[in-house]
Amino acid sequence: NPSSTTFVKHFIAETTVSSDVASLSLTGMDTTYDVYLATVVGAKIDTDIHQIRHKLTKSGTPTTSTDYSLTYKRLRSENAIENKYQTTGQSTWGHLDSIGTGAGEALHERFYIFGAPFSDQFTYITWESVFYEWQPYSRGIFGGVLYKEASAVDGIHFFGSNGSATSNITAGRFSLYGLKK
Repeated sequence: NPSSTTFVKHFIAETTVSSDVASLSLTGMDTTYDVYLATVVGAKIDTDIHQIRHKLTKSGTPTTSTDYSLTYKRLRSENAIENKYQTTGQSTWGHLDSIGTGAGEALHERFYIFGAPFSDQFTYITWESVFYEWQPYSRGIFGGVLYKEASAVDGIHFFGSNGSATSNITAGRFSLYGLKK
């Protein structure tokens, strides 16, 4: 059936966090694959009411520009679904909601990354995430991220923050795969 597409996952990198780290990066995106998949399973942080934030990397270093645009649906079990967007000037992306240190609180995410290794185009990301927070509510995101800089990127960077202070990532499995038809 020519309309069905099956992708095979090719392992590139993985980090399993079992003690505090300020941040971590998964690198290895190059022209071998057009599409990459990054996953996060069971991520936790050491400071209550913080988020795990994201940036892309160039030559293994997190980007410093404010060229990220976001659009997504914010899913919250205690109230209605919200449409959200942050169109200009974003230097990172991540949840508006925070996770904490309570029992069962953890973050799970999946990113499909398109066009990353090509220096003549933007990088596009679809983003899905779900987590549990102490109140007890289930929260999630489904949306997209656009890195509006025509440049090659080689990875994705993760770090804890609440916008003004940093926190450590204390647990989780962070993986990167290349996808091939």
